[in-house]
Amino acid sequence: MRCWWLLALLGCAVPLGCAVPRGALDGTDGGVGDASTDAQRDAELPDADFDAPFDAPIDVPLLDAPDDAAEDATTDAGDDAGTDAGTDAPVDAFDACVPGPSEICINGDDDDCDGAIDEDCECMPGTMSACGPCGDGTQTCTPEGRNGTCMGGTSPSTWYADADGDGFGAGAAMMDCDPAMGRVSNADDCDDACAHCRPGFPLELCDGLDNDCNAMIDDDCDDCAYESTATGDYVICDFTLPNWSAARDYCRAAGWEMLIIDDATENATVWALLDPYDRDFWAGGVEGSGNDWFWADGSALATNCTSGGCTCVGYCNWRSGEPNSAFANDCARFPADGAGQWADSDWCNDDYPFVCEVP
Repeated sequence: MRCWWLLALLGCAVPLGCAVPRGALDGTDGGVGDASTDAQRDAELPDADFDAPFDAPIDVPLLDAPDDAAEDATTDAGDDAGTDAGTDAPVDAFDACVPGPSEICINGDDDDCDGAIDEDCECMPGTMSACGPCGDGTQTCTPEGRNGTCMGGTSPSTWYADADGDGFGAGAAMMDCDPAMGRVSNADDCDDACAHCRPGFPLELCDGLDNDCNAMIDDDCDDCAYESTATGDYVICDFTLPNWSAARDYCRAAGWEMLIIDDATENATVWALLDPYDRDFWAGGVEGSGNDWFWADGSALATNCTSGGCTCVGYCNWRSGEPNSAFANDCARFPADGAGQWADSDWCNDDYPFVCEVP
């Protein structure tokens, strides 16, 4: 029996076949047999099996090979199709990132290829915005989306509390852009609880305070008392000056004004301050060139005033028969015996004490 039959039965796959020398077929003489034996074997085997030399390799097909050529064709077609499909199929399209010199803001692109889009953009190119420590400067946004140089901005200033509202401050310094209410830029006040105590205050009142901030109290003082009431603050000056105009100027030098009465409540309040002095005091009313009266600040007091009375503009409290002067340029006063009613004084030349009103 030839060797390939045996190999087929055992399931071995021999790529090159079995090469068997002819002389070894009978297994008896190491390849040297007699002629009859060889002739007999040749007669038993088909001629086709011996067309090739006996020592040529014989291919033995694998037992698990495809059954027919159709399966081979299917396999090859599948392999080819898979290979071609993998080679020819389109790949995902993408834009290669080419880094630029910097990120261009507000364009939605990653210009510098750092994986972030429009990072560090501060503003919209071309827009203007406030800037500076106090927010009063302006800056223009550059094409790259960065804030430009701040132009015109200011820095915070130093301020001090002005508790009494006299324009002079005291206490600890405060840094701020806005002075806000109750702040001034100086710390020159010697008494921030006293509105009539400040440097250059023109008067030294006899009130136990250092009004002019010269570090001396009541030195060469004027006999004036500062009175705070529900209707306002008043200064009662119990000394005389040559006339009504001099008294008015004294009040104005201190930043005050001659007394102006707005209503009956204020009139009663002032009279309560004056009555203990038992003296006549100038008030702030003055007659014009005709028969009309005005307050020291120029506001109307009364019109068509004659010996028979006046037509009041707002509030007035003339004593019966007053004003009674037939002359112009008269002035109003609180008579000591008038119980708070007013009278006039001819030519305004009397030397009465006076009342100032603090605005």
